[in-house]
Amino acid sequence: MMNEENEKPLVEIKIQDVFGVEKASKNIAKALESSVGPIAQPVLARMKSYLEDRASYARALNQTKSISLVISESIKEIDFINSSNISDEQKDILSRAIMSNYESSSRHQLNREIIGAYAIESAPVIPSENTTEEEVDDDWLNLFWECAEKITKEDVQRVFANILVSESVHPGAISRKTLQILSVMDSTDCMSFQHACSVSLSDDSGVTYLMASTTDYEDIRLNQNLLNPQDEFHLASLGLVTSTQSQVFDKETDTHVFIGDDRYQINIVDEALFEENEEISYLFFVFSPAGEELKECISHKVVEEFARGIKDFFLGRLGIELVKC
Repeated sequence: MMNEENEKPLVEIKIQDVFGVEKASKNIAKALESSVGPIAQPVLARMKSYLEDRASYARALNQTKSISLVISESIKEIDFINSSNISDEQKDILSRAIMSNYESSSRHQLNREIIGAYAIESAPVIPSENTTEEEVDDDWLNLFWECAEKITKEDVQRVFANILVSESVHPGAISRKTLQILSVMDSTDCMSFQHACSVSLSDDSGVTYLMASTTDYEDIRLNQNLLNPQDEFHLASLGLVTSTQSQVFDKETDTHVFIGDDRYQINIVDEALFEENEEISYLFFVFSPAGEELKECISHKVVEEFARGIKDFFLGRLGIELVKC
């Protein structure tokens, strides 16, 4: 008869043994098994080594090329191939195809493993009584790894790991559309979006706004910290933001604004100035649903100069004081 310890899922025990802390929910364990195969301690130990020494990951990538070359040469010496009516040209094509497939598959496997390691590292500690009973959709996982296995840049790999954790903790949080957008983003795109998140505002309804750089806000701290027009429209072409023309503030509906995680109450302190300028429209970029999902998975910190510039803009242009709640 099994005791309680033996009844515990083996995969979670092994993750705890190797990484030191039991962070992985059953969904993360399932996601890892779908990407790296049956999880054993040697596999987890290798994944952990990538975190401790990023160079070991690079060495493993380089070794796949050397190994694939040896394999391709060995193919030509197989007795079955030599005894069949296969021309030297066909043997060469076959060996190069096998070499290419091995190298590609090995690289993809390495990328899956290091993203899985980053996911374990960044996963929150979830008490067993708070873990969700809902499982991550198999089709979502298939698409996730199909996109993730091609990523070799560390910063983008970490974003994919955060995506996996977010979906594992809250299944359905990340759409397939967001995965598809992220799969075509490079490091520069991620940096641009990270900058957009750090110089954005959001309202009580959860809508995030990016102030357009084409507008002169008459505050050098504000103007200098906004994205440049090329980055704005590139993020729009990716489907992360959409442009809109609107007023900054509607006193009938808007009572608070968020700058990063800080919530500010909106107080009109100069009615005459507000009435004079409240009808003026400005160009904004609004985060799309995919942009909002990705924003939650990418690390960003509000630029302090931007925050001060926003407060001065609201006060000097609209007569509105932002009071931190």
